[in-house]
This record gives sequence, C-alpha cells and structure tokens, in this order.
Amino acid sequence: MANFVSRLVDLFPYQLSKFPKEDALACKENGIWKTYSTKKRIR
Repeated sequence: MANFVSRLVDLFPYQLSKFPKEDALACKENGIWKTYSTKKRIR
C-alpha cells in the first residue's frame, strides 16, 4: 500500500492500517451524534 491516499475509496483501508480510530466518522441522527469506527466502516 502506498504512503499516501490518491482516491477517496482508499481512505478507510489506509486509516485502518495506519491510524485506526473509534470515531472515524460521525453524523447526527434525530439530534443525537452517532460515531462509526474505521473497522466498522470497512465492514
């Protein structure tokens, strides 16, 4: 794997291998913030 991300689709595998996070993404649903981990996003 390259040391940089050139396509958006490569972002999550790169993040999982280098900097896995429990709160990689967040969105607000019905006024409540919901977070998604890198690992959960790839599944």
